[in-house]
Amino acid sequence: MQRVHGFGRSHRARGEAPRTGAGRAVRAVVGMILLAPYLTGCYHYVPVREPVPPVGSEVTFRLTDQGRVSLAEAVGPGVLDMRGHVLANSDTSMVLAVRTVSYMDLAIPARMNGLRVEVPRAFAFDIRERRLSKPRSIVAAALAFAVIAGVSMLGLDTLGGSDPSGNRPIDDGGGDQS
Repeated sequence: MQRVHGFGRSHRARGEAPRTGAGRAVRAVVGMILLAPYLTGCYHYVPVREPVPPVGSEVTFRLTDQGRVSLAEAVGPGVLDMRGHVLANSDTSMVLAVRTVSYMDLAIPARMNGLRVEVPRAFAFDIRERRLSKPRSIVAAALAFAVIAGVSMLGLDTLGGSDPSGNRPIDDGGGDQS
């Protein structure tokens, strides 16, 4: 009676060659190459080009002294800058889903998890929008590809490599004979 392993039939029962470490390494490399652009996107903040930031964009800005005092009840005292997604805007104000707030007395920004805050435009300055940096992303993706390719080739040569003829050295078990 034929023995079945796991949920499906074994590679021998299916009449296939056994899977090798090299095949797994190749699949891993292909997967990493396909994921690299998603993992290596480089973003930076640039000054907003329009008079008001577009709805849906991620922005960061600093608050004036008057803004710090006015928004203290909503986000706390001593706010330096805020970062979040623009939910709505007009010529006079922006409504944000605030992600982080930097305070004067804290070294690490505080997470706000989408706190909805209306910020009058007169209270915000140095407004910057998050943008994808294509040159940085291309360089990062190329470096990631080079590292993945180098590691996979090293792995194929040292771990998964074998003599293509199937011949392997015979180990007589004698060890070093001097």
